[in-house]
Amino acid sequence: MSNKKEALSSAFLLIFGLFLAFKSVQLSVWSKFGPDEGFFPLAVAIIMIGLSLFLCVKALFLARGQEREEGPEGQGEKRIAFLKIAAYTVLMLVYGLLMERVGFLITSVLFIFPIVKFVEGQTWKTTFLVGLGSILISYILFVYFLGVPLPRGFVKWW
Repeated sequence: MSNKKEALSSAFLLIFGLFLAFKSVQLSVWSKFGPDEGFFPLAVAIIMIGLSLFLCVKALFLARGQEREEGPEGQGEKRIAFLKIAAYTVLMLVYGLLMERVGFLITSVLFIFPIVKFVEGQTWKTTFLVGLGSILISYILFVYFLGVPLPRGFVKWW
């Protein structure tokens, strides 16, 4: 039974990765100056496709006689794990849909802060440190080191 669940979840991630790759190649992936706005989503999509294919093949061809060890995880823990995955998936989809219109800064705050605080259950101090730190590092990495312009959305002052 767990092989079927693993095969289905990896098939879903494969489809999502293919969709992400399709959407990212519609953006400019590479320019004469280096990586462009579609490069990072395409890299993530390629990694997602590769790992989901690996998991799908592993789940489909795992020997029937080979029993997988189940941890002492109870139903409540499985439900919490499922809800976390669902929250990550929904927030990532919303992030992708809003990035161009709203901009990198606001979309990243709306994505990272709820994940760190509510999905992962961290303190407010940790939430602000991780949120602001990761947004700042991402901005510096893409804008200054890679020279990739990030979407500004309706925030024109930055």
